[in-house]
Order: sequence, then structure tokens, then C-alpha cells
Amino acid sequence: MTGSEACERSVEWAAAKLRGLGLDVAVEPYELPALWLPGGASADVVPPEGPGLGVAALPFSPPTPGRLEAPLLYAGAGEPEAIRRLGAGARGAVLLLGSPEGGASPLEAGAAPGAAATLA
Repeated sequence: MTGSEACERSVEWAAAKLRGLGLDVAVEPYELPALWLPGGASADVVPPEGPGLGVAALPFSPPTPGRLEAPLLYAGAGEPEAIRRLGAGARGAVLLLGSPEGGASPLEAGAAPGAAATLA
């Protein structure tokens, strides 16, 4: 993961291998605004709707503030128009995206006014 200790080690490893081949190697520093490391993620659809869902956090996405229980609303593929149609109903809801391919990114859809979270 970019910015992690493992990333730094892999950069040094690759630079050493390339130097060993006789190449002139320069490792350039860069600014990374924030380090994101994966943590735990889980979701359940509370009865009577169904069982737990398999989920994974989207890298660099903002976390929810701990446990979250909210209405689940379908937001198409996350297109701005689909989110606008939800109107005030999106406030405090979890938005379910049917297909992130070809639609807005989950991060853009998560920016819906007042949405609590986004599942893609």
C-alpha cells in the first residue's frame, strides 16, 4: 500500500535490483496527503430483510463514525441524477449502488447531501 513501510521496502528493493543491473537510479520523494490502511468492515441487513453482506472498505474512503443503522436506498449506478431523485430521502441513508462501472464513483455518490454511507 502506498505510503506504508512495506511500500518503502519494496522501493528500496527495486532500486537496489536496478542498480545491480548497472542502471542509474534515483528514488524521488513525494507528498502523500494521508496514509490509508485497510481495517475491518462489515454490514448486515437487519431482519426481516436478510443476512450479513460481504463488504470491503474502498481505499481512502472516509469511515463511518462507528456502528451505523440507517435506511438502505437504491441509487442506481450513483449517477448525479439518480441521487438527485432521492432528494431529502438520502439524508442519513446508506446508498446502494447497482453498478459502479459507467456510473459515478462510490466516493462521488457518497457525497450525496447527508448520505451516511455508500455501498457499491
